[in-house]
Amino acid sequence: MNIKDTVTALLNKPKVQKWLEEKEPKKIVGETCSEDNCPLANYFQSRGYYSVVSHEKVVLSESEEDYQNDSILAELTLPHWAAKFVDDVDNTGVNGGVTFLDAKIALELLEESR
Repeated sequence: MNIKDTVTALLNKPKVQKWLEEKEPKKIVGETCSEDNCPLANYFQSRGYYSVVSHEKVVLSESEEDYQNDSILAELTLPHWAAKFVDDVDNTGVNGGVTFLDAKIALELLEESR
């Protein structure tokens, strides 16, 4: 399986949901308005990839240093559910500021994304 197939297999709503469900409800899983520390980026990082997630795509590297040096493993467009999840996460912030999200809130947002 090539890296794009691997990333596509990982970019799966039930897998992200399972990852969140395995966390304690109050465990911080990410923050709003953060491309490399949002819940979806942290999900990929828990799978061994440094990731940057925007509202449209995910970019994966082996490390932050590789990313900074433009050594990209994969760049994929987010499926609709994932793009909505990222939007909902970012819209959770207070006055556009950064808000830390726990697993319970992230799971609620994920369940609402379709």
